[in-house]
Amino acid sequence: DTHCLELCAGPNCGKHTALAAYAEKYCADKSEIKYVPCMRMCGKGPNVKFDGKLYHKADESLLRRLLEEEREK
Repeated sequence: DTHCLELCAGPNCGKHTALAAYAEKYCADKSEIKYVPCMRMCGKGPNVKFDGKLYHKADESLLRRLLEEEREK
C-alpha cells in the first residue's frame, strides 16, 4: 500500500530542506510525497501530514517511525 506524506512548503517549514531531502530519499518508495502550501501552523513546524494525520515538529526520526509503524500493521 502506498501512503500519502504531505510536507508543508510554507515560508518557515520550507526552510527545513534536510527533512524534504530525507523524505525524497527514504520515503518515496513507500509514500506519495506532496508539497502543500502553508499549513498555517508555523509556530509548531516543520509540519507534515501522513495519511491525513497532522504532525508537528517533524524530523527524520518521526518519518522513519511512521513508516515503520505502518509496515508492522
